[in-house]
Amino acid sequence: MIVARRGKQGWIFVAVLVIAGLVLAGERVRWNVHAEHARPPAAGILTPVRLTLAPGNGLDAAALKRIAGLVASDRAFARDVAFLLVASLRERCNPAHAGELAEMAGRARLPVLAATAGITAKAADLDRPIYRFVQRLSDAAPCGRSLDLQPIGLNLQLDPETYAATFPDSYYQPALRAVPKEYGNEPLGRRARQGCQAIGYAVLPLGVANWHCARLRASMRRQIRQACEAERTGDADAGEVAATTALHLAGPVARLVQGLPRGCG
Repeated sequence: MIVARRGKQGWIFVAVLVIAGLVLAGERVRWNVHAEHARPPAAGILTPVRLTLAPGNGLDAAALKRIAGLVASDRAFARDVAFLLVASLRERCNPAHAGELAEMAGRARLPVLAATAGITAKAADLDRPIYRFVQRLSDAAPCGRSLDLQPIGLNLQLDPETYAATFPDSYYQPALRAVPKEYGNEPLGRRARQGCQAIGYAVLPLGVANWHCARLRASMRRQIRQACEAERTGDADAGEVAATTALHLAGPVARLVQGLPRGCG
């Protein structure tokens, strides 16, 4: 959702709708996936593991070729595959952090699986093969290693630990290495539990190509979260934001976002 400049009453309406939707609907994606915060490992210690797949186990050569072709040609689908691969791998390697990656995807309102759903809506016969494709990739990947995905059509060396540490930004930038300052050195699990986090992402979502605007919006999201937390009573990790908080936040959020340069709001 790209937020345009508007008057105060319009902002109150937007803020009420956003927060009410988050409170009533939950806006949580509860898939059976897991993740944890981790510092990026030192570069060059281990050579990335090249992930390759051969036909078999319910994935025939034709389906494998079609899926690899989609990974190479459809950037949104490639993002889904990277997310699902890391999620599935983290489920096996880090079960103590169940659901953090998926919950943060909900907080950040990421279009996870939208591209995949679009593909299978047109080609229903790829539904189960895509699932098997990701599952077999995960089964083939060792824990604690970076993964070379070029053999499956994606020119990327993906480190699951770093992907989780830099999520949700890593959804759009899977090669990201530096943890964004916006995160404030907080682990993924803690960030995923913060209800106020969702408001910043709802007003100023990720996915902006312009790096200058992306940086400004990241800083603004953090200010929105801080303003939200200041309005709340109790712990910042208290969960979903009460609907009544929307009325108090509408004005401050409008003033913050209106301070962005034209074209970045």
